Amino acid sequence: METFADAASDYLERHQVYELFQNMLRNLAIHQPKQPIQYLIDMLRQPSEQLRVVVAGPSIPGLCSRSKQVARIANEFNLVPLRINEIIQEEVESKSPLGLKAKDYLEQQRPLPDALLTAMVVGRTSRSDAQSRGWVLEGYPETQQQARSLQAAGCLANKFIYLDVPQDTLRVKLFEMTSAAEASREHPESSKLLSSILPGIPAGVEPTSPLAAPAIALAAQRVEADIPIVQRVEKAIEHLQARLTGLAQAYVDVCHVVTDSTLDSGDASAVSDEICRILRQPQPSAAPRRSRRILLLGPVGAGKSTVARELASRFDLVHVSVGSLLRSDGEKGTQRQQLAMSYVDMGEPIPDHIVCPLVLERLAQEDCRTRGWVLEGFPRTLTQATALARAGVLPSRCIFLECPDNVALDRLSGIRYDPITDEFVNTNSDEKMGIDQSRLIQIPRYTPAVLRAVLNHYRQGVDPLKNVYANISIEIDSSKPSREVVNSAVQFVDSRL
Repeated sequence: METFADAASDYLERHQVYELFQNMLRNLAIHQPKQPIQYLIDMLRQPSEQLRVVVAGPSIPGLCSRSKQVARIANEFNLVPLRINEIIQEEVESKSPLGLKAKDYLEQQRPLPDALLTAMVVGRTSRSDAQSRGWVLEGYPETQQQARSLQAAGCLANKFIYLDVPQDTLRVKLFEMTSAAEASREHPESSKLLSSILPGIPAGVEPTSPLAAPAIALAAQRVEADIPIVQRVEKAIEHLQARLTGLAQAYVDVCHVVTDSTLDSGDASAVSDEICRILRQPQPSAAPRRSRRILLLGPVGAGKSTVARELASRFDLVHVSVGSLLRSDGEKGTQRQQLAMSYVDMGEPIPDHIVCPLVLERLAQEDCRTRGWVLEGFPRTLTQATALARAGVLPSRCIFLECPDNVALDRLSGIRYDPITDEFVNTNSDEKMGIDQSRLIQIPRYTPAVLRAVLNHYRQGVDPLKNVYANISIEIDSSKPSREVVNSAVQFVDSRL
C-alpha cells in the first residue's frame, strides 16, 4: 500500500495535478462565476497558467536596471510589458472615466489615489492580450498598501521580483541626486539637471509630478530643505528599506529578492539570468508533496560528494553515500563491510548482494522517508537500478556529473591518508602544503591503476542508467568550477520537468 501511495503521489506531481486544482480553486474564489462547473470546464480547455510578474526596486533611473529587466523578461517569456506611467497616459489620452479622474489630479499636482491606480492596473491586466500571454508590471505597487489593494481587486502576481541595490551604491547615487535637486530648487534655470538624471518620465511631466515614481521625487518633495543632504540620503535609504520589507510581506509566498549591482559592474546580464532562472522555477504550491529523492551519479573524482553535501544542505535532505554506509557498517565490525572493502581496494565493483541491501535498508529509515534524500554513487549498474525500482524506491531527479578521465585522475592522484589526524588529504592542494608528507600513506584504492579500473567500470555501466532515467535526468560538466556545478544542480532540482 505504501508503494502504491508513493507511485500515486509521483503521478500527481509529475502531471502537475496539484497545481491545476489549486489554480482552478483560486480563480473560482476570485471570479465567483454564476455557473462554476462550466467555468471550470472552460478553464481546463485553456492553456496552463501564465506568468504574472511584478518587478519592483528603487525607482531612480540609472540606479537599478529595472526597466531593462522588464524588457528582457517580456521578450524572454513573451509577456505583455506594463508600466504604470504608460497605463496612466493611455487612460488620460483615451479620456476614459478613470483617465478623466486622473487628469484632474495631475492638473492639480496631487498624487493619484491608490484606488484609482489599482483600478487602472486591474483594467489593463484584464485585457485579452495580458490574459492570454501573461504580463510583467513595473512601477506599481510601490507600497504594501498598494500591493494589498491590487490583491483585494483580484490582480494576483505569481512572481514578485525586487531588485535590491547594494547600500553603498545606493548612498552615492542618492547623494548625487539630492545635490542635483537642491541645485534645481535654488537655480530654476538648472532644472534640466534633475531631468537629465531622470530619463523615462513621460513628455511634459515634471520630475515632481505624481506620474514620477515616489522615490524619484523624494529628494525634491519628501524632505525638508533645511535637513543636511547626508541626513536626507540616510532617511531615503531607510524609507526604501522599509518599503522593501512591506512589499516582501505582501508577496511573501512569491517574493524573490535579487541583488542588482548593474551600476557597479555595468553589466545587467547577470541580473537578467538570475531573474529568468527564478521565473522558470515551478509556481509555489500548497499541495502535499513527496520529499525530493535525488540520484547523484558520476565517475570517481567528478566531485559527487561536494555536490551532494550542497544539495543536502540547501534542501534539507539526508545525504546517503555507499562509502559512508560501509564505514558505518565497519564500526559495527560486520563481515559484510570487510568483504566490501576488499573489492573497493582492488578497484572492483562491490557485488550487488552486498551493496543493494545496504542501500535499501538506509533509504527505508524514517529520516529518508520524511525528509527525502540525495543518494551519491548508486546505482552503478542496471541491476542495481532494477533493485531500487522493485523495492519501490522512485527517484524524482537524477544528476549525471560528467568528467574526463584525465581530470578525475589529476584530482585524485594526490590523495593520501594521514594516520595522525585520521583524515584524507590531497597533496595537490595548496591548503595541505604545511603537512609533513613523509607520514602520509597512499592507500590502494587511490593508486593510478586502481583508479583507472574504477573509471572503466563506471563507463561500462553508465549508458544503460542514462536510458533508464532519461526523463528525470540532466548531465552536468563537473570539470567546471565547483560553484557553477553546484548552481546547475540546484537549478535542476528546483525546476519542473
